[in-house]
Amino acid sequence: MADYVVEARGLVQRYGDLVAVDGLDFMVEKGEVYGLIGPNGSGKTTVIKLVCGLLKPHAGSVRVLGMQVADPKLSHQIGYMPQEIAIYPDLTVHDNVRFFGEVYGLSKKEVEKRSSWISRSSRSL
Repeated sequence: MADYVVEARGLVQRYGDLVAVDGLDFMVEKGEVYGLIGPNGSGKTTVIKLVCGLLKPHAGSVRVLGMQVADPKLSHQIGYMPQEIAIYPDLTVHDNVRFFGEVYGLSKKEVEKRSSWISRSSRSL
């Protein structure tokens, strides 16, 4: 049996009468690069949100690293960066990292550790 990093089975997602994802199955093996390609409105962003646990599927299941995406232990191991800019341009890099760390429930110690690392790293660019 393959070592899947992502395993989606029978995914269905609706927005009212619109079926955005209809019975999608796919698996991504460890070390594999996988792309979702399709025209606007084909469900790519919806699939990513389902894989990240940002949406709950109407049917089907998603497992990441062997865990259901609803597993709280998994939420700190998945990141999602939408196409749109997801930072506040009026804040410094340090403050953006601190803000999002706090939003995602990191401890104050971990937020400070990560924001300090980012601040040090950005100075060397």
